Amino acid sequence: MKKTVFIFAIVLISTLALNAQMRHISFHSNISSEKCKKAVENNLDRANGVSEYNADAVSKIITVKFDPTKTDPEKIKKVITEAGYKAETMKAKSGKKVNQCADETEQSSNKNKEKTENCCGK
Repeated sequence: MKKTVFIFAIVLISTLALNAQMRHISFHSNISSEKCKKAVENNLDRANGVSEYNADAVSKIITVKFDPTKTDPEKIKKVITEAGYKAETMKAKSGKKVNQCADETEQSSNKNKEKTENCCGK
């Protein structure tokens, strides 16, 4: 029983340590449809060190969770641009988290929806 508890504790500590290393980054992009979203997500799916991602065509924001020991924001940006889309790193305004800025951007884009002539603003 003690051995099982010890092993469980080691696994739990290892998992927590891994999650502590993970970083998040958000990019403003020119994705504008489900097709665009899928193209970006397909590239991110194959990117080394990326564990989670979400491309939102409404807010035009791509959020990525990554392991900084395996990749960095510039490599992630390159993966997005290789899919054919812009990737401008979002910076938090003083006193705000990037996700709050992303929420504000989404609310703003919903009020001022722009129509693009082609699918993905390319």
